[in-house]
Amino acid sequence: MRSKLLQGIRHVARPAASPVVDRRSSRQGSLGRRPAVVAACLVIAAGLWLMITASRWDRGAVGGFGAAWNDVVVGAALFVLASFQVLLRWRTSMLGLVAILLGFWLIAAPVLLGYGGGTGTPAATWNSFVVGAVVAVLATFTVPEAG
Repeated sequence: MRSKLLQGIRHVARPAASPVVDRRSSRQGSLGRRPAVVAACLVIAAGLWLMITASRWDRGAVGGFGAAWNDVVVGAALFVLASFQVLLRWRTSMLGLVAILLGFWLIAAPVLLGYGGGTGTPAATWNSFVVGAVVAVLATFTVPEAG
């Protein structure tokens, strides 16, 4: 009789509607948003790097268009996209995919725009290749998982 009474008290003390959750195990099993935020912060840094180094190396002009403006525009776009993902917590597939495409554009830009005629062309080309590859890889972490 006493054991039935204790079982009833235990049942009232912990109703089935609110299960006990061990917070430590749920944190260890999943990092949650942290990798995406770190990746987006690194993409912000890459965008800033592009904007800062745009005037560093002489790339020459491509059809009247200063090739340095490519890095300024792409760097600003990366900065804005990744800032939306970090500050406003927008983790949409579209923002991540646009950042990936901008990374691939940075890899292709020296060839497609034909950087040439400038004294800093090799450094600018390698900068574009490396930053583009880094951005493309990091941006994959900012795309939310389906489902």
